[in-house]
Amino acid sequence: MIVCKFFMKIILRKTGEISYKKTIEFAVDWKKSQLLLYF
Repeated sequence: MIVCKFFMKIILRKTGEISYKKTIEFAVDWKKSQLLLYF
């Protein structure tokens, strides 16, 4: 989680606030894929 937040901060600094929602959507999709791996 800490690493994910760290990368999110870097992405936000590079891309700006416009793609903030895209970053969140990517993180949600990544979490969903991680959950699917457990099943």
